[in-house]
Amino acid sequence: MAVRTLYLSGVGLAACLVLCGNGYPQQPPPAPTSPSLPAPVAAPDLAPSVFTPVVPAPTPGTTVDQLLDRLTELRRQKAELEKQEQLVVKQLRDRLKAQTERLEKLGIAPEPKATPPVKDEAKAEALRLPEIPRPASTR
Repeated sequence: MAVRTLYLSGVGLAACLVLCGNGYPQQPPPAPTSPSLPAPVAAPDLAPSVFTPVVPAPTPGTTVDQLLDRLTELRRQKAELEKQEQLVVKQLRDRLKAQTERLEKLGIAPEPKATPPVKDEAKAEALRLPEIPRPASTR
């Protein structure tokens, strides 16, 4: 019986070798190509850097006349921006006024503005309502 078991094991092993080729169930990995290493990267400077504020200095070729011309141009631009701002504010106020008038014609009154907090203690005391004394029997 032992001979028969040994014989069947040998036949089974031979069948595996024949069916699977070289005896390996998977193909061998492809031969590695010559790997190329990445280029070396310079290490960052690990020394603490000192923060130095950048102050734009006038270039040596800038003359006083050029600086005065630049200042004049900046002031002209500033005046133009202020005019544009005033125009936008005027348009906004006109449209809000027209909207408020339209709401009033429809019978919708605008909500009263909240009074800002008073910082002065004397004014706050003057605005404070007096306390109404209660009769002793209701306490």
